[in-house]
Amino acid sequence: MKFDREVLTRTKQFSEDYKRKVFLLWYNKGRLPGAKLLPLMELDEQGYKPTKTTLNVWIRNEFVPHADELDGQVEEQIGAEIVKQKIEMLERHAKLGKDLQDISITRLREIATQEGLSEAGSLRLLEFAVKLERDSKGIPEMIKKVMNLSDDDLLSKIKEIATKSSTLILEQSSNEFEQ
Repeated sequence: MKFDREVLTRTKQFSEDYKRKVFLLWYNKGRLPGAKLLPLMELDEQGYKPTKTTLNVWIRNEFVPHADELDGQVEEQIGAEIVKQKIEMLERHAKLGKDLQDISITRLREIATQEGLSEAGSLRLLEFAVKLERDSKGIPEMIKKVMNLSDDDLLSKIKEIATKSSTLILEQSSNEFEQ
């Protein structure tokens, strides 16, 4: 009877639902090798498990490509979230720069009547606030524009930049050669 069960296990077709459960176990356990995964697996609806060879074929031909695709999707989502957080941070910095400008302008107007921040200090604060706003405001706008470009438009921009860069390098090189 044991021999019959082994033959059935080798030739048995397993349901997609069972294979999906095995995939999730394999993926959630960190892509274990088949030999380490097999003891952790439950039996299918009829009480069978695949052989180690069948399991390794599943892993190699189905599980790995699917897991790589999922990992790519996760990386894309994480990247988009990081970009979003960076944009939000830079927008906060720009707002802070604007608020600091307002404070320093108000303070400059009050200098004549109140003690505290000197005129020179107020001017330095204003200069810093303008720089902070300018530096912070431009970057999130640029990132938003780049994120909304199609792949083709993005490639065109990269080619344009690369072409301009190589042209500038060639012009600089020829000028150096002439000197």
